[in-house]
Amino acid sequence: MFVQADWGDEPAIALYSKLGVREDVHHFDIPLGRSNRHWG
Repeated sequence: MFVQADWGDEPAIALYSKLGVREDVHHFDIPLGRSNRHWG
């Protein structure tokens, strides 16, 4: 199972740390077209 927690969400991080091994990963938001709000 894969779960994620936001940076600073200490209660979630504490819970998930009891259940498994923590991995720090990179996350990228990549726009897929002109309708994406990041491109205006």
